[in-house]
Amino acid sequence: MIGRVRRLRCSTADCRKVAPDPGASNAADGPRPTEVTKFQRLRPSSSQDDNHPSMRDVLKAQGDSKAVKAILFDLDGTLIDTTDLILHCFNHSWHSVFGRTRPREAFIATMGIPLPVAMRYLLASTPDLNAAAIGESRAAELVEQLLFEYRSCNAANHDSLARSFDEMTQVVAELRRRHYLTGVVTSKSQAFASRGLKLGGFSELMDTAVFMEDTQRHKPDPEPLHLALERLQISAQQAVYVGDSCHDLQAGRAAGVRTVAALWGPAPARELLDEHPDLLAAVPTDLLNLFE
Repeated sequence: MIGRVRRLRCSTADCRKVAPDPGASNAADGPRPTEVTKFQRLRPSSSQDDNHPSMRDVLKAQGDSKAVKAILFDLDGTLIDTTDLILHCFNHSWHSVFGRTRPREAFIATMGIPLPVAMRYLLASTPDLNAAAIGESRAAELVEQLLFEYRSCNAANHDSLARSFDEMTQVVAELRRRHYLTGVVTSKSQAFASRGLKLGGFSELMDTAVFMEDTQRHKPDPEPLHLALERLQISAQQAVYVGDSCHDLQAGRAAGVRTVAALWGPAPARELLDEHPDLLAAVPTDLLNLFE
């Protein structure tokens, strides 16, 4: 069970509840079929035939007799759809501090890593705003301003823009009924992550939760996943990690767990396929075919 979250208020006058960005694509729509044609053998889908592999098939093919006992999930883009929220907060913070913003793809590429790291990366990759151009001290000040604006905007808009993916709550509940342990491993702070878990109805469905504050290193480093395994008292061979970003899949591979690419998230499917996940899931209900 995840603890109750202290409610925050937006302290900037221009941060108000808004409608989703009309230019943003709907992450729940999933990838275009042509993006995964070459990988049909891995792609479970109700629209395909019944010969898609389950995790049992993968274990058998790999000669591994240890059964999967735990299914770990990323949060944003995997359990809950926060793409509109995240993009709005990024755009708000950059417009507030600089009067301009970055391309949508630049923001999406940072999803899965802690927000302070993302802001430092975005600043460093902007030629006239990196430390070489403005100095380390000024760059650090600007990162703090960006974080303040982002978090204020997130607090004000979270519950109106974030939502659970269709049938995701029911899928997790069914996996638990099938006696799998479940957990969430996220780079998000406990306050905001707990708020999202509660909003999506996942607070009572997780056997463990690892937040940004719980580890010194973060995805794609495997430390957060190692902590989840330790808390659940299982080995890496007995767990899988479901995630929607390259950072998730890299962390899973480094931790020694099997990985499932969640293709319903905002990242381009081709980028996830390039990470060679063990399995793909086109929609949340595909997980019920994978984990019987």
